[in-house]
Amino acid sequence: DTVPPEYHSISIKSSNVKNDQRAKPGDIVTLSFSATEVLKVTPKVFIFGKSINPAKSDNYSSIYTLLNNHQEGYVTFNVTILDEAGNQKKVTQTKDDSNVIGMLLLIWRPLQSEF
Repeated sequence: DTVPPEYHSISIKSSNVKNDQRAKPGDIVTLSFSATEVLKVTPKVFIFGKSINPAKSDNYSSIYTLLNNHQEGYVTFNVTILDEAGNQKKVTQTKDDSNVIGMLLLIWRPLQSEF
């Protein structure tokens, strides 16, 4: 087997109750994904360059709480999965099969009236 594993789904959202595609300091960002085959080792997940250990149930998920010192802009992430044959695949975008299922989150400093 020399074929890299594929992602069945991958999505990212925030705990923001007004808009789960936007996050402000204190909001929790959840990156969820699943693979199309059995993975050899726990996937490597980075959100804003910080290593996050994913939790496993039916899918994998990693959570990250935004801090006050984050710059405004897109939440960056990457995930690397490794199958039992040692083939790996890395992604930096959300998708569901071949379709993008969610926008990257935008951190913003909201006006007081937006709460």
